Amino acid sequence: MINYKYPVNIIKLFRLPFIIITLLAFACNKKDDTPIIEGASLNDVLTNFGGIEIINNINSIYYKNNGINYEYEEEETFLMNPINNLNYQYNYTSVLNERKVRMDYTQLEFKFPLNYIGNATQIINDDKGSISGEYNIVSHYLGGIAPKPLYSSRLEALLKNLKMSNPIELLKDVILDKGEDYAFQNNEILIPTSVENLNIILSIDSETFMPTGASILETDYLFGDVIFEVLYEDWIEVENSIYPSTLRFKFNDKDIIIETLSDISFNPVTEGIFTLEESSEDIVYNLEQAAFGIIYSQWYIRLFATNFPFDQPFNNGALAVGNFNGSHYIGENLKLIGRPDVITWSAAIKTSQGVFLVEAPLNNRWTRSIINAVNFEYPDDDIIGGIITHSHFDHSAGLRELAFEAKKLYVAQSSVNKTIETLENTLFNILPDNLSQSQMSIEVEGVDDILYLANGEIEVHLLKSDTLGTNPHSEDMLIVYVPESETIITSDMVNTGVFMEIYNNNTVKNFDEETQNRFKNRARFLIDYINEKDLQVSKIAALHGGLTSYNSLLEMIN
Repeated sequence: MINYKYPVNIIKLFRLPFIIITLLAFACNKKDDTPIIEGASLNDVLTNFGGIEIINNINSIYYKNNGINYEYEEEETFLMNPINNLNYQYNYTSVLNERKVRMDYTQLEFKFPLNYIGNATQIINDDKGSISGEYNIVSHYLGGIAPKPLYSSRLEALLKNLKMSNPIELLKDVILDKGEDYAFQNNEILIPTSVENLNIILSIDSETFMPTGASILETDYLFGDVIFEVLYEDWIEVENSIYPSTLRFKFNDKDIIIETLSDISFNPVTEGIFTLEESSEDIVYNLEQAAFGIIYSQWYIRLFATNFPFDQPFNNGALAVGNFNGSHYIGENLKLIGRPDVITWSAAIKTSQGVFLVEAPLNNRWTRSIINAVNFEYPDDDIIGGIITHSHFDHSAGLRELAFEAKKLYVAQSSVNKTIETLENTLFNILPDNLSQSQMSIEVEGVDDILYLANGEIEVHLLKSDTLGTNPHSEDMLIVYVPESETIITSDMVNTGVFMEIYNNNTVKNFDEETQNRFKNRARFLIDYINEKDLQVSKIAALHGGLTSYNSLLEMIN
């Protein structure tokens, strides 16, 4: 149940179990040998920063930021985790506690899954935001650099993460809310977010009274309720106060971002720098989407680093299904359902026994919208099985919703235990999904070679062989072969649509040599596998991009 109360509390959606889980999680996270502060005053902390008068006089901040982004869920067979998928530099200006932010990216060096260097300008002014420049596939390769408005979810995720990374802004929040004489317990100061009962916890060292970091219990589509934190390191003197020059972002107890700050100064703001860039679009601020941004803020960090055009509300994975399902090309029993604008699809296969849905992309809400579209396309047939091509989060993060609908999932044998862990042993108390609120049992079947479904109407192949070895993208990769339409359904082994336009030099910029070789190796492996198994293939349904012919796959490797 979602209730709104704005602007003090955007959403009330929490139950007693969440509060208990929050307390338990942070109690377990605290080291046993950490001395406990009993009733310390906020003034003890403020002294480190020059006192309350100094803090009150700091109204804005500027710095240069050098960041390194890491990802642990997108492993390729030739790259060991964590993958360094993005390096960036930006000039940052913010008015504290006023929701005014400007980030001028002088460099966005995307290193995985695509290689290129771009730039961007991102501005937030209260409940509106804009971004322009070369910050994703569309803007870099197609020249779509014009300003676009930020969706409420991404806007709030960004504001939350930036606030957690700024100890002075957090302290000013506490002063405004509690006063300088506020006494806190157990080394922790709680700062509310606009989602009720979801608090940022500012941790204080018991000996120095220095802030050591900010943490929060939020949720993730695959890992459930997790701790997301920003650690403050390498403090330096700035004017009459101090500030950390290193920020370490941790998710699931792993470093996902390390930022180095330089040229830090206070009160640098000049008139007009937070004026949004004009856009041809207008996005109305949405309270529900804003709350999701706060609850899943780390996810938006990781998604931005993939450079895919995913700045979306993430609750509609199926646009104009009738125009894009490809039934004129691959028959009425196989339909592609997804979003051409964000190059993301699933595939629904109708058999004599029921419908099998291939892929559960991005998140549960996105996947639910695809399921609803499949039920609309095949109203007389139930979805009886879900096939997850591989475990990378952009292809599998909606698997809980697909499991809830289909009751059975098919994954690579090596991913069975990981899938069961996500389905059965992961806590989803912050925002319970359909599966966590049900008592159903889900069957997970592993594929270790070729699995024939519906009397051979579908073949599910683990994409490796004794002669070819493991494919170059993921050790747990499945492809789906539909003999009736001579179609291979695959994700990431072949990417079509705009990717083909880039390959064919029909875009503003083209793939660099390293990216081309990466994609060619995947395509070559798929062709070799098709030939080895003597499969009759005329069409490729790529779950990043859409339909193409087998001949275009041959052209790609040449």
